[in-house]
Amino acid sequence: MRQARKTEQGQAGGNALAEYTLVGVLICLASLGALLSFSGAFSAKLSDIKNDMISKADKANQEYMIQAIQVGLETPAGSGSAGWNTGNGNDSGTTATTGANGNTWGQEISNGTDASAKESTLTPEQEKIVTAIANNAHEVAKLQKMLRQIAKFSRGNRETFRSTTFVYNGTVLNAGRIASWLKENGYMSARLQTLLNKLVATGAKNEVLSEVSNLTQQIASDAASSSDAAQQALTNAGSPTTVVATTAPDKTDANAAAICETAGGIDTGTHCGS
Repeated sequence: MRQARKTEQGQAGGNALAEYTLVGVLICLASLGALLSFSGAFSAKLSDIKNDMISKADKANQEYMIQAIQVGLETPAGSGSAGWNTGNGNDSGTTATTGANGNTWGQEISNGTDASAKESTLTPEQEKIVTAIANNAHEVAKLQKMLRQIAKFSRGNRETFRSTTFVYNGTVLNAGRIASWLKENGYMSARLQTLLNKLVATGAKNEVLSEVSNLTQQIASDAASSSDAAQQALTNAGSPTTVVATTAPDKTDANAAAICETAGGIDTGTHCGS
């Protein structure tokens, strides 16, 4: 009888131990699952925070570049303030201006070259016209820089390329408006042609007319290429990345400097002075 009771007690103890062990294993599994779930969610959250910080920093850098390029931009009527606005089509973006006269960051930067160049054989009136042509060409380069930066900022996204705008002397401009100004026979090329016609009317020497005319035509052609690439991106026939590859403002500035030298002017790389 005693032996039977001991046997029953032993079995009961064994069953209890097995049950406790099973419960312990289940608790461990549940805890491990919860820990893994929390760890995954925590890692994902950290990753989201990191990506958000990188995205914001990159966007801030791009916007700073846009703002810096706009400094010193001149409107057809003269110098004016500039700013940028990145929106989503409903004017909900951020707007910034560079100052009352657009000179917050400084306007002219010397390119370190000797700009005295050639001695001018033009009359004072002709020199004034050629200088105006050079500065209008530099203006084309500034607009090309802005268009190119908008294209870079968009990272190939056509909607961002369309909706990114900046305030230019009180006027809101976007990629479409700039492309319209730069297109063949558009506003900027028409201004250059009008000035060139005025130079012809003064009876300037043929060699001067030929050099200035060739350079002006090259500038207008490069501007039209930038415009065409932008128009294709705006109509889904192309990509903003093509605008970046096609637009060469440095080349336009170089051609403008060559025009400036024709008049014996001093060119800083972004502006021609007499």
